[in-house]
Amino acid sequence: MRQEKSVYSFMSRDGEEDSAFRINEGKFKGTIYSYSNIILPREQNEILRLSFKFDILDSGGHTREDYGDDWVNLIGDILADQIDERIETEQLVFRPNPTEGDPL
Repeated sequence: MRQEKSVYSFMSRDGEEDSAFRINEGKFKGTIYSYSNIILPREQNEILRLSFKFDILDSGGHTREDYGDDWVNLIGDILADQIDERIETEQLVFRPNPTEGDPL
């Protein structure tokens, strides 16, 4: 499900290239997190699966127990939106047979 841009924003620390995301609205408001080990969608039983890991950098006062399936679904939707947006603007291009030395 698409997420409104107001739901999240990008963040980065001075001197760091990697971006983090901040949740601005809803149950997880104030949470700052980043993605790692992203595996782009692949078909599994006729369903596209996006795989990723995440690190919570600041819980925004939420407890570990607050982060269940609804959390994973939310940040999965945000990641899917970002991938779609980058494909549409040609900032992300799929190569069927990447070669060594290709940028990720």
